[in-house]
Amino acid sequence: MKIKQARKELKLIKTDEYITEWVIELLKTLNNQNGHSGTSFKKTLQLFWRLSQNLPLSPLTGEDNEWEEEYDKFVNKRCYYVIKDKKDGQEYWINHKYQRIPIKFPFLPMDEKMILELTIEETLSKG
Repeated sequence: MKIKQARKELKLIKTDEYITEWVIELLKTLNNQNGHSGTSFKKTLQLFWRLSQNLPLSPLTGEDNEWEEEYDKFVNKRCYYVIKDKKDGQEYWINHKYQRIPIKFPFLPMDEKMILELTIEETLSKG
């Protein structure tokens, strides 16, 4: 997207001045990268989004080396949204509502299916 158009779009939604400049800075960086095809540009954004959200790029395994102890639970080193209860050993994904959702490994947090399920759940609860 052109920088001028991006500024107009951000102004339309009354974005904070600092956020506007940060977004413009990211767009400039992307625009300055030479050689992107439509596919590589999309893939770059997908990977950046996951990493910026502290989400792993490949499934978590649940193996012992992925965990570190923290008070009354173990936290997954690759994704701190995934915890293991010390008492019962159950692994959970902490969703955007801070609910504990039991999981099984291998596990890839926030895949498209989970996003769709969350969207449907939210839509139905607002119903």
